[in-house]
Amino acid sequence: MTTKTPVSFEFFPPNTPVGAEKLKTEEASALLGQSRPGEMITLKNDAGFSGKEIEREMLNTIVHLRLRELFELVRKQVFAELAPHKLGAGIFLTGGCSRLRGIRELAEEIFDLPVVLARDVGVAGPTSVLSNPEYSTAIGVVKFLQARREEERERNPGLLQNLLHPLKFLFGR
Repeated sequence: MTTKTPVSFEFFPPNTPVGAEKLKTEEASALLGQSRPGEMITLKNDAGFSGKEIEREMLNTIVHLRLRELFELVRKQVFAELAPHKLGAGIFLTGGCSRLRGIRELAEEIFDLPVVLARDVGVAGPTSVLSNPEYSTAIGVVKFLQARREEERERNPGLLQNLLHPLKFLFGR
């Protein structure tokens, strides 16, 4: 399940969801009580926005409540299908939302399981791009399909492999 965590567009013009996402990942926390009382955030003047100030704890409250709601819905659906003990390795959070401060702690509280955040997905290449958790789901799908393809090749080798197999057995290779 991939989803964006909505933050109210009250603070953003409707045409700047990127600004909302950036604000969440740079300024917000999924945990409450993590900011100083009255601490303010000045919104950047992106796309003609006036640079309004908001209280950090209000932003944290919005993010916290939306994530809590989302995690409780996911928990209900997952635990309806699987017993919690079958998720021994815990929960693996991917996507940009996994970069939110405090998300691991909130998820562990709700799921009552260990939570791992996607970071390094073990892919060679332009690592500065591919190590972002936003790409971990897509990379995971590619790696899964690659592993399935290799398993399929082992189970159903080509004609040449079938012809060479008896020779390998005879010569001990």
